[in-house]
Amino acid sequence: MYDLIVIKLLVEGDGGVGKTTLVRRYCQGVYFDGKMTIGVEFEKKVVKFNGEDVTLMIWDFGGEERFREFLPSFCRGANAALLVYDVTRKKSLLNLEEWLKLTRRHAGDIPVILVGAKCDLEKKVFEEDVRKFMQENNVAYWVETSSKNNINVEKPFGLAVKLVMERVGMVTNVVA
Repeated sequence: MYDLIVIKLLVEGDGGVGKTTLVRRYCQGVYFDGKMTIGVEFEKKVVKFNGEDVTLMIWDFGGEERFREFLPSFCRGANAALLVYDVTRKKSLLNLEEWLKLTRRHAGDIPVILVGAKCDLEKKVFEEDVRKFMQENNVAYWVETSSKNNINVEKPFGLAVKLVMERVGMVTNVVA
């Protein structure tokens, strides 16, 4: 039906929360416990949605403060964002407010999914903290993942695709 469907997906959050690990597990199927991202890294994955090939262009941002100045120009043209925090570090959730403001300022009102990474570890961020953040920042979707144990890794990406496709009118009763 369509020649080419491309979705630009931003993956943002503080350094060390597990963004690159999540992206690598999703795209390459391997657990990656390695270096911090310098600047931005890119991954591409083709997925099926309603029988159509959808190309996800995943922009994985380095979480260090010095890289945030690049974010505005990279946000332009984005279709959705995953805001990732570490369930063992409450500050990483609170810091997402700044990421969210930058994203909305430069990418518009795109779908945003809150992702709690490292759910296999002891939680310091509890559901009430997350629900409060979501309510205060008008975020409707939340998923907890573990790249190490491969828990819910595909879910936030699938949800992002579904939400974008809903916006462009290509969804007919599909559950992510």
